[in-house]
Amino acid sequence: MEVRWPDNEAKRRMLAENLAGSDYVVLSSQRALWSIRACQTATHDHGYYRALFDGRLGFELAAQFTGLIELVPCTSQT
Repeated sequence: MEVRWPDNEAKRRMLAENLAGSDYVVLSSQRALWSIRACQTATHDHGYYRALFDGRLGFELAAQFTGLIELVPCTSQT
């Protein structure tokens, strides 16, 4: 779902229709959550994520996976 679309009625409809036919919502990254925190005009996005996480959309957390990024110096193989 394109949650980054501009907020308008078409986006609201798209979210509602997609969620109505979904058993799961997968968030592959927290990047979208970070970006909407900085944007004051993304009212649909704020409402969508708030309702998703507090259960109002009928979903509950099934699993959460985290991974650490390890930065390793690159060595030349010459």
